[in-house]
Amino acid sequence: MSIKEALCQEFCDRLRVRQTPAGLAVGTQFMGSDGDPIGFYVVGPDENHQFRVEDSGATVPILEASGADLELDARAEIFRALLQQYQVEFDEDTFELKTKAIAISDVPKAALRFVNFLIRVQDIAFLSRENAENTFKQEAVRDIKKIIGSSAQIMLNAPVLEQVSDVKADLVIRAEGRQPVGVFLVRSDPRLYEAIMLQGEADYKLHEQCTIIALLEDAESVTKKAFSQALNRLTPLTYRGQEAEAMMRIKRDALGATAFTRH
Repeated sequence: MSIKEALCQEFCDRLRVRQTPAGLAVGTQFMGSDGDPIGFYVVGPDENHQFRVEDSGATVPILEASGADLELDARAEIFRALLQQYQVEFDEDTFELKTKAIAISDVPKAALRFVNFLIRVQDIAFLSRENAENTFKQEAVRDIKKIIGSSAQIMLNAPVLEQVSDVKADLVIRAEGRQPVGVFLVRSDPRLYEAIMLQGEADYKLHEQCTIIALLEDAESVTKKAFSQALNRLTPLTYRGQEAEAMMRIKRDALGATAFTRH
């Protein structure tokens, strides 16, 4: 047996193919970000005797469940580029990924290209820490702007207090008749300690009224020691899994209780 034949046999033997009412369901040896094998469907023929290669509609929801928001710049740009590169269409209503309609002779090549696409799209769930941090900030800023709306002025990367202009919060919310709120987006101990020190300086040295909120990406963003210290000094909130609760708390601190009774 030649190397070519051995390689062909290795790949072909690992394919699992079964008939379905819509066409063929094909399982591969490759694993997705959720730990399950990557698979696809060959659907057809249609009334024009053409076929499509498509996924189950679960690929994008699984990616988004892992924290990959495909509506944001960092990951949306990668997603759009992959769609174009591999000639795949995304149905926003059904969440299905699919090829255009093709002739039966083009199915094998299109199927291989589609599998390559599904493998590449898994990379979106494994962005570098820097990109992950950017994504967290984009999501948090988006949600805070949405919950505050036009009720207050929001400044990005700005000092909360003029006297401590070298310490900048990720967002500063200033509502009429309310003390300023500084939101620190936290993924490490040093950033959390910056927030703690600013609140302490405002309270005990400058005697300035302000609220400092540390919005942690998740419970693993900082050490237990740092989190315990934060509990005694300011308002630490967790974003992932508690987005709605965190946004409601930020809105209350920034706008006051009356913001929830307006119609």
